[in-house]
Amino acid sequence: MGWALASVMEVAHSQCGYPCTGEKLNSVLETIKEDMGALMGGPIQFSPKDHYGTTWWQVSKYNVTEKHFLPAAEWR
Repeated sequence: MGWALASVMEVAHSQCGYPCTGEKLNSVLETIKEDMGALMGGPIQFSPKDHYGTTWWQVSKYNVTEKHFLPAAEWR
């Protein structure tokens, strides 16, 4: 989640320019739709009434033999 939000903030600050006031940053964030692909399972998008955006989660299980996580279900 941290990498995804950092990516969104990088795009937001890029679009906001300098100087970027809090009001201007909020305005830019309300228009962003950043596709996270496999990292988050879908895009992160904010709106004036939703300052978090759609949340995507994937259930995983750890494969002890192969020593890595495997998807246990489709994205939700």
